[in-house]
Amino acid sequence: MKYAKYIIAVLALFLALSAFSFAPESHTESDFLLDTYVSITVYGRHGDKAAKAALARVRELDRLLNAFYPESDVAKINRAGANTPTAVSEECFHLLLRALSLCKQSDGAFDVTIKPVMDLWGFGSDNQRIPAQNELSAALDKVDFRFVSLNSADKTVTLLKEGMAIDLGGVAKGYCADEAAEVLKNEGAENFYLDFGGNVITKGEIPLGLSERLKHRAKTRPFVVGIQDPKGTRGNIFETITTEQAQTAIVTSGGYERYFEENGVNYHHILSPATGKQPQNGVLSVTVVGSQSETADALSTALFVLGPGGCEKFEGLFDEVLFVMDTGEVKKIYPRGEK
Repeated sequence: MKYAKYIIAVLALFLALSAFSFAPESHTESDFLLDTYVSITVYGRHGDKAAKAALARVRELDRLLNAFYPESDVAKINRAGANTPTAVSEECFHLLLRALSLCKQSDGAFDVTIKPVMDLWGFGSDNQRIPAQNELSAALDKVDFRFVSLNSADKTVTLLKEGMAIDLGGVAKGYCADEAAEVLKNEGAENFYLDFGGNVITKGEIPLGLSERLKHRAKTRPFVVGIQDPKGTRGNIFETITTEQAQTAIVTSGGYERYFEENGVNYHHILSPATGKQPQNGVLSVTVVGSQSETADALSTALFVLGPGGCEKFEGLFDEVLFVMDTGEVKKIYPRGEK
């Protein structure tokens, strides 16, 4: 009898240790960067080293690209004033070069020089207000991406109009997420999930623990990304996207994150560069799915302004776009010839 109890105890210990050994390893690093919460989760052995390296890269880029920091490249450009070349880092120069290309492709629906108008509205500050039309008109005169000059020989940026200023917020999070993903892959990470405040990147799948393996008869499961209901409370998910093993970027822009209310009307931070006001096209949120977070970031902003008809401008740059309209309709748009 004692021998049987001993065998049972050994088996129980073995099963417990087996369950522990098959528990999926994961490591998460997080911080408040790029004006949002950044979270990097890596699955597998040595994930801590990879996650730490990726977050360090994001911190480095935040100091270069965030206008909040006086010594950032963006702040230096804006301080220099009109017709004064400013030397910037390789990262800032090439990001701005790509961003200006998307500005052109969007016909200005996405414009990195919208900062003077954004400053008038005061989003995120103690001075949020509805600007007067004459103020908007004066600020809009300073908004035009075509008046940003880049010199590739010496990596300088020049603003050609007095009072112009740039804001890379529409692409910086996406770019930094892409850079973090590259660091993770270089560190050998195969399964990871990045969340940069509405900018998500997934790669691979989630390893399962022993009990889940037995239950689902699988070693892994795909990542499932929830899309916020723009009319619901935070965390209220109305749609999910199941990703494949290949690296996938999912970026959502919506008017429910940064806004203020006046006389029962919500005024959100996504503005049309043509009017300086919120677009009146019935769009509540836009989710772009693609392979590159930087591009999806810019497209989500541009398509919020343009509406579903604007997708034709970006053929080949997305895998899927999901529009949530104020009528409750959900419009899903795919590249021509797909689905």
